[in-house]
Amino acid sequence: MWNLEHVKRSAGASEKKVFGFHEEDTLLHDPVLHTLALAFADDAFLNGFSGPEQIYDLAVPLQSDRLRLLWKKDWAERPIFRTTEGLHMAIDKALTYCKTRGHLIRLGRALGYAKKLEFYDLRRGSGKKLNEALTPEERNKSMGHRLGDSSTYVRYYMGDFIGSDNQSIVNWKFKMTPN
Repeated sequence: MWNLEHVKRSAGASEKKVFGFHEEDTLLHDPVLHTLALAFADDAFLNGFSGPEQIYDLAVPLQSDRLRLLWKKDWAERPIFRTTEGLHMAIDKALTYCKTRGHLIRLGRALGYAKKLEFYDLRRGSGKKLNEALTPEERNKSMGHRLGDSSTYVRYYMGDFIGSDNQSIVNWKFKMTPN
């Protein structure tokens, strides 16, 4: 689990969020793998794991659905995504939005996107997927929408294009539109 702080603010206050993560089949998208790599590089585990084999040999207790690995206190307080100081990784300085945004824009250009790639684009795409998979309450909590309804999602995350096949719905054909 990650305790995310300093995330999207609403009405001037940042709301604490705790997300659970699991391993992914596609290693590029696997937050557990990346976190383990950072933790081993920083010798972050309280019980001194020296390699991933020791973790994968552990068993989840029958009465639980997860296994919590504890961090050393000094590492638990560090930002996960940190900036650099010269050639070295900073110990306690978080990677700034401005610096990360610049990297994301350059990545978008390298990938050939005509439009400048921004964090909002990732958030909007994620919001669409969350909207399809979660209840409105779960989506609002995940995205930090506090109004208690779908108005924030509809106003800021839904595009102008209506992708549903309204013609078929009105004509009683009820076809599904491809994504």
